[in-house]
Amino acid sequence: MMLSATAILVATTGAAASGFMGGLYNALTGSFRLTAPAVQVTAAHYLIGKGLPSEGAIAIACVLYCESELNPGSQGVQATERGGALNARGAFGIASWNGPRQGHLAAFAARKGMDVNLLTTQLYFVLNECANSYPLSWNAIRSAAAAETIIETFVADYENPKDHQAEIDKAKGFVPALRAELAKIPPPVAPPVVISAPPVQSAPQTGPTPMFPIATLIQIFAPIVESIVTGVLNAHGIKTPGAAAPPPPIVVAPPAAPAATPAAPAIDPAALEAIITQILSKLNVKT
Repeated sequence: MMLSATAILVATTGAAASGFMGGLYNALTGSFRLTAPAVQVTAAHYLIGKGLPSEGAIAIACVLYCESELNPGSQGVQATERGGALNARGAFGIASWNGPRQGHLAAFAARKGMDVNLLTTQLYFVLNECANSYPLSWNAIRSAAAAETIIETFVADYENPKDHQAEIDKAKGFVPALRAELAKIPPPVAPPVVISAPPVQSAPQTGPTPMFPIATLIQIFAPIVESIVTGVLNAHGIKTPGAAAPPPPIVVAPPAAPAATPAAPAIDPAALEAIITQILSKLNVKT
């Protein structure tokens, strides 16, 4: 492929011209410009973080890079520009603001509590200006159009340079590399939505609810019943066991002959019935 000296100059230096040369420049930049300037990537990421579609962010970053290389400082002494609050002798910032727009930028930064000299502050101001004063640009940068199409509107409406077509052609030349750079970073993946099963509800309790558990009632009344029964048995000469005595010491002795088991005393059935009746009477139990 034979390239003219002019074509080589366009491809290597980034110089752009309108018409035929601009088209040749755009065709060549896809091959010769392999990476986007880092400041373009930074600006595009910030704009995407502010909610712009990636193509709108690419368009703004490419146009403003052509305008000022995204330099947020003063552009020095410029006879062709009107000075303002931030640079009395020329343009200021990434969009080459001059005249009263410099004062608007300064007031915006003060109102937001931001440093007027920061790239992010000025990108935020660009969005603010578009939203409030440039409806064509505002609609374009938020649309689904390609960056190349958005650039045409943004340059003509917002930037409004002396040579529209030259800046449009130059800005479009940066698009492929910046678009490829942004494509290396995949969009964030939303966490999966987990739908848990509803908790199983227990069946409603039926029947009367006891005021006290049975175990509590036994603990309360057992000593009372035991006292009544013991008193009645003792009155009839029947001894009840007291507290358990400590076990006797273990003594190793020769085995003794087994003692005779005493016979259990006979209990008169009539006396036993009288004892039971008396116990039940004290407990107020009818027989």
